[in-house]
Amino acid sequence: MGNETKHTPLPWRLDWRATTRIVSESGRGIASAGGPFNNQEEDGGVAENNANAKFIELACNCHNELLEACKKAMTCQSSMNSDVVALIRDAIAKATPGCQEDSRQARVVSSPEATT
Repeated sequence: MGNETKHTPLPWRLDWRATTRIVSESGRGIASAGGPFNNQEEDGGVAENNANAKFIELACNCHNELLEACKKAMTCQSSMNSDVVALIRDAIAKATPGCQEDSRQARVVSSPEATT
């Protein structure tokens, strides 16, 4: 896993002039929300696609800070409700590369690659 390709550095921003709406600070295209088949004004597609683009931008740009906040919160776990500790632990696992959700058991497990 040491040679893993990294994503384009944050922050990402929206560029409403481009078909690729989510771009890096330098303007490199990252992602597009929607497409030619679900981008109709009449069925609300444009508004939904714009909302999706904003959500992707927001989620990606706050990811690192939220993950760090969760990790710091875990240092106080002795004073937290066990349900809260479980929620934070699951959030950390889901937000950490190399982890995946095991939907059959509704819990987060590490991938085999993450343990080697």
